[in-house]
Amino acid sequence: MAFVFAVLLFLISGCGGGSHSGKAVTLTGKVNQAGEPVTTACIMIVADKSGAAFQSDLNEGGEYQVELLDTKAGDTFKVGFGPRIVPPEGTKPDGAGFVNSPPPDVPKKYQDPASSPLTVTLTGNSKQTADFDLDAK
Repeated sequence: MAFVFAVLLFLISGCGGGSHSGKAVTLTGKVNQAGEPVTTACIMIVADKSGAAFQSDLNEGGEYQVELLDTKAGDTFKVGFGPRIVPPEGTKPDGAGFVNSPPPDVPKKYQDPASSPLTVTLTGNSKQTADFDLDAK
């Protein structure tokens, strides 16, 4: 459900064309749970004010990089984790022939950006880091 929510927000937010009055920010970071990198998820970052959504699969080190568009210092984003955009290698098709990523291996409280306790606030720099250490509950 959280993944569908994020995809809809991404499509509604206007993923192409148009003008942007704010600046772009490259947000990078690492996601860990119980001291280990999270590799089975996609990070979803949703702007509080506009609802614009941005996402990126986590790599084998739990790292991500997302380009946030039309931003300014002080903008706040909600953060959640959904299924990977690109299914892991070896994922088998379902009965209808679709290859879907398995659910993320993170606690439910982090899966929906709208209800996740995780946020990031922009500092005004064009490059910013936000690391997340998830608890197992």
